[in-house]
Amino acid sequence: MLAAISSTAGAGRASGVSLILPPDHDLVQVKGSIMAPTLLPGAWVLVDRGTRQVIGEGVYLVHDGVAEACRRISPGSACGVWAVYSDNTSYSRREDPASRIDVRGRVVGVFREV
Repeated sequence: MLAAISSTAGAGRASGVSLILPPDHDLVQVKGSIMAPTLLPGAWVLVDRGTRQVIGEGVYLVHDGVAEACRRISPGSACGVWAVYSDNTSYSRREDPASRIDVRGRVVGVFREV
């Protein structure tokens, strides 16, 4: 079953956008430059919210203790440990056990102005 989304201009909403999304998928707007150049401020990412754990290297929507944020996650230096980092090299990289990463979904697409 697909979910229809029709949004109007407002906080965190695209103006004049009508989309049909698969179940457990959501659109989230990118704020800030922490994931630049891959995800630029103002871009919209399609998030598979059915993915609630790291299933391999990729970009995930995680809760960092304050808010949801996109981060790249890849295998870490030890078994069961994942490297969590941004694509913007101005920010630091950290390693966490899988059990400490609060995954809210996997980014499966990106939409941006052309």
